[in-house]
Amino acid sequence: MLIVDDELDFCALVILMLKGESFQIECAHTLFEASKFLRKDHPEIILLDHNLPDGTGLDYFNKNRKDFDEAKIVLITADPSPDLKSQAEAAGLEFAPKPFGLKKIKDIIRTVA
Repeated sequence: MLIVDDELDFCALVILMLKGESFQIECAHTLFEASKFLRKDHPEIILLDHNLPDGTGLDYFNKNRKDFDEAKIVLITADPSPDLKSQAEAAGLEFAPKPFGLKKIKDIIRTVA
């Protein structure tokens, strides 16, 4: 699993919440870091933040779909606008507004896994 989020605390929290699950979890804090990671690894699940320092997750996904291989992608965001949700779903992404707790993150992962 790859978490792409610029909030270090969020990444650490998700890793902590999923401790004991059968996931190898990596984090990238920018789209640039994510693209470097995706060139060499192919995670099954990607939690992709929408608002990142070097762009938006949805725009990056739409421009670089080939980088994501067959990964199941969840767009995570603190912006739960209906327009963004519609755009994400139209692109074939799951959508999860922040904040969410342990049960929600596990449900999200089970949905896409």
